[in-house]
Amino acid sequence: MSKADQAVLERRIRPIYDALDNGNPKKAFQEAEKILKKHPNTVCAKVLKALALIRNEKLSEALIILDALDVAGVRHDESTMMAFVHCYKDADVPERINLLYERAVEMDPTENHLTQLFMAYVRTKKYKKQQEVGLRLFKEYQNTPYYFWAIMSIVMQATENPSLGEKMLYPLAEKMLQAHIQKHGYSNGAEIDLHTMILEGMKKSEEAYCLLTSPNALNLPIPPMFMNEKRVQLLMQAGRYAAVKVLAEKEIGEYDDNWSMWQALFDSSLKLIEEAQTKGDFTEATRLLDEMIALVSEHCGGDGNAPSKNRGPYLARLELIKRMANAGQPIREALGEPVEFIVHFVKKFYKKPSCFTDVKLYMCLLNEEQRVHLNDLLTCFISDLVHNEDGSCEGEDKVWAIIVYERLRRITGFWAKESPEKLRQHVQQIIAQIAQPNRSELAMGALTHLIVSVLWEVWRKEDDVERFYEMILLLEYVAAKNASDPLSKLVLLRAYGQIGNTTRIAALTKLLDIKSVQCESLGYLTFPVFEAVGRFNLAVISNTQLSMVYEQADKEVMECLLGAYKNGKFTQIPRLVHLEQTMKMSTQAISCDVMNRYLSSLFCISDLDEAITTMYGDEESIDWNKLCDNRDLDVIPSLEPYNYQKLLDDMKKRSYCEFADISRLRHLLCRAFAAVGRVTRSDVSPAKSRNELTEYVSLFNAHLEYCLHEYLSMELPSRLLQSPTPMRLAQWVHSGGLQIVRRFLQVALDIVPLLDNGQIPSESVLGSAEQLSAELKAVVEVFPREKMMMRPFYAFEPICAASRALQTLASLQLIFRLLDRLVCRRACNKESSKDSKKAGKKAEQKGSGTPFSERCKVLLCEVLVAAKTLNVHLTELFESLSEEEILPNKLADDLGQAQIVLSCRREQVDSRILRSYVMAIEDMQTTISSWI
Repeated sequence: MSKADQAVLERRIRPIYDALDNGNPKKAFQEAEKILKKHPNTVCAKVLKALALIRNEKLSEALIILDALDVAGVRHDESTMMAFVHCYKDADVPERINLLYERAVEMDPTENHLTQLFMAYVRTKKYKKQQEVGLRLFKEYQNTPYYFWAIMSIVMQATENPSLGEKMLYPLAEKMLQAHIQKHGYSNGAEIDLHTMILEGMKKSEEAYCLLTSPNALNLPIPPMFMNEKRVQLLMQAGRYAAVKVLAEKEIGEYDDNWSMWQALFDSSLKLIEEAQTKGDFTEATRLLDEMIALVSEHCGGDGNAPSKNRGPYLARLELIKRMANAGQPIREALGEPVEFIVHFVKKFYKKPSCFTDVKLYMCLLNEEQRVHLNDLLTCFISDLVHNEDGSCEGEDKVWAIIVYERLRRITGFWAKESPEKLRQHVQQIIAQIAQPNRSELAMGALTHLIVSVLWEVWRKEDDVERFYEMILLLEYVAAKNASDPLSKLVLLRAYGQIGNTTRIAALTKLLDIKSVQCESLGYLTFPVFEAVGRFNLAVISNTQLSMVYEQADKEVMECLLGAYKNGKFTQIPRLVHLEQTMKMSTQAISCDVMNRYLSSLFCISDLDEAITTMYGDEESIDWNKLCDNRDLDVIPSLEPYNYQKLLDDMKKRSYCEFADISRLRHLLCRAFAAVGRVTRSDVSPAKSRNELTEYVSLFNAHLEYCLHEYLSMELPSRLLQSPTPMRLAQWVHSGGLQIVRRFLQVALDIVPLLDNGQIPSESVLGSAEQLSAELKAVVEVFPREKMMMRPFYAFEPICAASRALQTLASLQLIFRLLDRLVCRRACNKESSKDSKKAGKKAEQKGSGTPFSERCKVLLCEVLVAAKTLNVHLTELFESLSEEEILPNKLADDLGQAQIVLSCRREQVDSRILRSYVMAIEDMQTTISSWI
């Protein structure tokens, strides 16, 4: 195509691109249609039309167009090729990009086509083919970066297969690189980076260190501090501990706040001490220890030296004591008392917000007696500081001193020893400090965190709902005054997830402006809430948005990966590949997709064939044992005593297992439903459909039994502040609904062999309407007022129970429709497909008069009767929301003036909670009305 023709084409298709760039695929489709009416042979417009269809979620129509255009032996201009690439990227079929450029290279092996083919292989991680294309590019065009692309492709093969990498791939990569370096030398830092990476892969740390200390290393765009850290790392790997010690001492002498160098000094010195002790040279071991102590002491102001103004040396002194905690008594005495050093550190750095976080790491060094001594010393210090009137300590500094002091008393267990009255006085005093005018936002957040830790623990241990309510009111007060503090909003998300305030959760999520990676790490705070309270449409919308975040993140990571090759940032490539794999195998991402398929099929899709396709999902199976737990459960820091950590560790393991198990149960339920429907589909082979039915019904039964055994009916969700929002798996599996669904899935499994043999199953296999009615009565009894003890927030549990009941009823409606279709179509020996829907419907009509079909209709009627009963209970619950018991009546009567702070947000908080419950009930009643 000539330049003039290309310019004409670009002018024609510009309106399509503009519409696509503006996020308006419908307009893009219309613009493409306009062009094709005038110029029907414009291939680029056809491809862009397909792209518009993909972005309008009409993938099947788009693929028909693409399949007709992307064929062997046809040349395309660059604009059309790039349009194809956009289509295949958006359709999530990157393998088609490989095929596209493989054909292009066969016909026209230009540098651009070969480069694009290399990048296509990068997208699909075809490292061997990357290597071949990279070498071909270098041989034909003699451009050095192409050669290093090929070498990096070999390195990635070695990363993928470590055993083969050690034996063959890393040596091959080094040989190729050495051959190039001997001829041309190093031309830029990327080549040195790659060489270092290869040497590290071969475990040649000594040679890698020599490379980074050579004059060539000046080409690396790395700050000197980071370069020295890398050199120290390589020396440690090489076992050159004496050299590490010398380099670390030199760096500390220049900048004593370099924490990584203090760590390297201790690591290397302790290794040297260990070696000396092994040889029996105890004099050398003592000398090395004395040198460490002397260096730390020197920077902390010992022997007449000026004390450092940085935190590093003082923390290093505590770190050394921690590392030598198991040493003998003489050594521990030589190191000094940790209590004195902690107090010294607090006195010197209490004005820094990081002071507590620094000291917290070393509280494990103290026994009970030392903790008491520390408390006494800090109490004296704080008393002197607070009553100091010489003006040397400003008001804000005093507040930070109090914050550090109270936090340390909290984690050392002194708050837990105080009487409830004394504890309430503390709460009152801290609220007064929070409400002080001109209080900095950082200090306000820290003070709030203190009160939150107290009130949450009282609620957790004593089930004191009033304290929980006080905490919410305080957090809302702080969130309104302190817009920059994320912690208050995060704790509010956690608290509202506990009581189901969905309207406020949605608002807080927007206020926090959670970005893509944070959606992954913090998704556990909001993920189950909308489904739990029966707001299924909102749950689908939320999960769809989260799925889009994952898709966008995947695209961004892939573009970064391509950019890393183009710009020679080779050290970034393994990390980007790891990030992409971690996001792809994320439990949160998989669970989000499963939840969407489950809820969409039950509540949003009316067409049975579409529901079957949606429930089945992708053909690719999920390896549940290889999923990644990317949740950041430490985003809300703990201020509890040191023995609390075991509770946190147990909770993390337990909550992850529950997260994976409930998602797996939903997935298997979806697959079991889909397997019943796929028996009647002609686009699935009979053998495959029957094997799937047997497999997924069996797997669902087995996993349900496992969950029933593992999650007991009386088991309550974790109430730790750091816990994720409850999944309520125990309540779901013991609600009785899944057992009913399982019974009818087993019916489907049992009747398929009969149908295959030409027999019509008896309606008795479905059981009687009376039996189902009795079972459903227990499921929908969600609000037995006479048995229910009215207490604040009592409405949340029946709302959750109603949501579970509604899911059971929707599941039963779906299974009865599937069973009816199965028997009707198989009885008439007809199979449906997308191309034979009319034949399938005729078969259903012909078989609809069988006793089995009539029983299915009767059972469907029983489901609707149960839905009406559930609707009555929801109405009763709705009417009870006006009663006073729904929210706490008392409010901080013992907090004096602090009560005013809590009261100022009370009316707004109450209305939001009530409104959230009302909307949840209304949404479920709307769903029931749509059935009836």
